[in-house]
Amino acid sequence: MQPKIDRVYSSPFYRCLQTINGLADSLDLEIYGENGFGEWYGRTRDSHPRAAPPTILKSFFRRVKDDYEPITVPSIQGETLDELHQRAETVLQKMIDICNAEAREIKTVLICAHAATVIALGRALVGDASFDVRTGTCSIGLYESRGTDNKVGMWECKLNGFTEHLQDGEERHWSFEDGHYDFLDVQAYQARVDAQQGHSTAQNIT
Repeated sequence: MQPKIDRVYSSPFYRCLQTINGLADSLDLEIYGENGFGEWYGRTRDSHPRAAPPTILKSFFRRVKDDYEPITVPSIQGETLDELHQRAETVLQKMIDICNAEAREIKTVLICAHAATVIALGRALVGDASFDVRTGTCSIGLYESRGTDNKVGMWECKLNGFTEHLQDGEERHWSFEDGHYDFLDVQAYQARVDAQQGHSTAQNIT
């Protein structure tokens, strides 16, 4: 597998661990269940679900590192969009610092997370809060550091929501739009992009 994966992080929610467990097995790597990569819940109610502790998760997924201490744990009261983006930036930078400190040979980290979180993580890496991260089901994003210290905001997106490994291509893309969220398939996304480009062209002509 290229690039060679050196460490696996995942949201500790069951569906993400279930997704990544087989790959971790094939790579013979532990899964670092990081709450900072967990699901995003808006402030729509008083309390939201929290993932089980790693000792319990390991009884279902043997690759889970049961003594891992998460970098951050989101509030069960939920987060605003700004707080989600701040969480993504914080957990990424601390994860990078930890990997650099523990083992300089760690070059590639795999993160399995949820659509909203993936958007925030991608935006934090490239340093653009409006970057359009593609989040179709089972899609893959690839980011490469543009600096020697791997600081957040200094990364380049090489693959954005790659889905060519899927028979039907992109499905169930999820995105933020003006503070709301919507499901878009690839055709709807392309139609929106075409409409925006057409509007821009019209403005340039006039």
